[in-house]
Amino acid sequence: MKTTSRDIRSLVNSIDSGEIRLPEIQRAYVWKASQIAGLIDSLYRGYPSGSLLLWETDSEVEERNAAIEGPNQAPLTKPQYLLDGQQRLTSLHRVVKGHQNARVVFNVESERFQLESAATKKDSRWTPVGPLLSETEGLFGLVGALAKKLPNLPPDTIIARLERVRKIGAYLYYIEVVEQLPYDEVTEIFVRVNSRGRPLRAVDLALATISARWPGVVDKLEAEAERWTAEGYRHINVGFLARALAALATDTATLRGFASTPVIRLEDGWDRVRQGLEHLVPLLKHNADIATSALLPSMNALVPLVAYLGLLDGQQLPADDASALIYWLFGAFLLARYSGPVDTVIAQDVAAVRSSDPLTSLYRNLGILNERLAVPQESLVGRGANSPYFLFSYLAARRQKAKDWWFGVEIGSDLQGKLALEYHHIHPRATLQKSYSKAEINDLSNLAFISRKANGKIRDRSPAKYFPELGDNDLERHFVPLEEGLRVSAAYPAFLRARRGLLAEAITDLLDEFRPTRLTSETETTRDPKLGEKLSLTAFADLFDGSDGVLVLDAVGRDGQARVIVECLAIRRFLDDLEAGLASDLRVGEQVVSASPTDETIDIPVGPLLATGTLAEWQKVLDREVDDAQPFADAPAVPSQAVWTGPRAPFPISESD
Repeated sequence: MKTTSRDIRSLVNSIDSGEIRLPEIQRAYVWKASQIAGLIDSLYRGYPSGSLLLWETDSEVEERNAAIEGPNQAPLTKPQYLLDGQQRLTSLHRVVKGHQNARVVFNVESERFQLESAATKKDSRWTPVGPLLSETEGLFGLVGALAKKLPNLPPDTIIARLERVRKIGAYLYYIEVVEQLPYDEVTEIFVRVNSRGRPLRAVDLALATISARWPGVVDKLEAEAERWTAEGYRHINVGFLARALAALATDTATLRGFASTPVIRLEDGWDRVRQGLEHLVPLLKHNADIATSALLPSMNALVPLVAYLGLLDGQQLPADDASALIYWLFGAFLLARYSGPVDTVIAQDVAAVRSSDPLTSLYRNLGILNERLAVPQESLVGRGANSPYFLFSYLAARRQKAKDWWFGVEIGSDLQGKLALEYHHIHPRATLQKSYSKAEINDLSNLAFISRKANGKIRDRSPAKYFPELGDNDLERHFVPLEEGLRVSAAYPAFLRARRGLLAEAITDLLDEFRPTRLTSETETTRDPKLGEKLSLTAFADLFDGSDGVLVLDAVGRDGQARVIVECLAIRRFLDDLEAGLASDLRVGEQVVSASPTDETIDIPVGPLLATGTLAEWQKVLDREVDDAQPFADAPAVPSQAVWTGPRAPFPISESD
């Protein structure tokens, strides 16, 4: 191994010339806008930015394309392959070259960095960083323009700050170069280095492991993912395909099994994954009426079905068995089969698929062998657009051939433009927000599937005003009760109860269409793992990023209820630390939650519930609540309550209101 150092401008030029390239074992570029701006800010302040690890070899190496625009031509000299530092180096290249997703700007007054926005374009204090780093813009004219607009800031200060930005391009990275090591040993280095730094997902590390023995596998997965994205199933991504491959090719049916699986079995497993998907996606689209993966509550629940169909090996699938697979999938959604440890559940269900009687074994795993799925009204209480019942309410409306209000087109997820489908509050929020909570307003029984155009026609009008413009048939196909007394906000709770009954009956009828009589009986099962449980989140803040606010978590469980309040800034830092590869703590009420970047899920106790989700799910929920924040002055007082000592039920944060 040899060592050297190079500045950022030189490294960017080497990417353009093709002298620095990416081996296949590297994952895709994943950094967010805030991370890019944060890197530039750290370099501006002189903070350490780590080192880079490169690999030189005379062997032929499978490569992947860097996430950049511009040259990256064939090198004139022997290329070097980037093993560690891809996210940083790609981000720096994007900033220097002015990539549309990395246009970082600098506020010369506050010395802050962020990505360019409509607001920064109008604010003279912000100046683009890319031209300064690439030295394509002189300072003289820029300083003069800024001095005129900022008379209270001395020109010498402006010059010093801009020069400091420009000097970022001269920042020296310490570089280690490993030479002439074989691919499998380099892969081991890659896995170890990235396990200690900013963590890769288990999928990334698993693929790095097998790509050393099976060159080209990442390209195969990415090409397959692109194929299904074009078909409306974008959630069949590389991660999903890797899990499906593990299920069909390895002894353990888990990602860990890749390390000991011969290539010939991986190749056979991959063929079966593709066969399974070629059968499953049309089955979901045409038999179950699920035109897009965006409707699915869980992609992991599809893995056993891919395995089942992939193992058919050209055999026929009777119509009754096709319905039985869909019924099992619907049951897995309703009974939250895949809300627990994913690897364990997939392994159990794949073992069932490989048994002598796969369907019976799958149904036994789910606990519905000789039982009929039914949805009672109480199961819909407090459920919203993030619950699995959202899918079934949509499918039930499709089954009724529900049409868009006013415009007569049958609803469908494939509609485009102004007729694109969205869910609409039947009783608009504006008519309810003074009297009802956010959870009540967003109740599933207040949501209907209509077009953007129809939603705009309703605006904030009460049903009492716009229902008379619609026919009874228009309302009935959307399971809307016709009683005129339910159309005013004062009767909203009664409206929810009435529509809840109609939806529950319609969803049960939908399920019965797929029920296989040889595996189930007339005996109803109403086992709902979330019955009586509810988790509501509300942010209260006055700044757009929620940094001055709080996140209120209200939990209702079968054994009681509780409320905890966490500062938005504290939870944001907690999540940012985990994303950066650091272990972190978060105080939640009287408890301290500790999490590691290697944890599959983040679990936060809220009284009778344990709010659980991946890092990405927590970030999405926090962003959602901050975007819809209530005024900080309306925030409730910090609750004074006893420490919860009873049992806690896991509750997916993705299903919170």
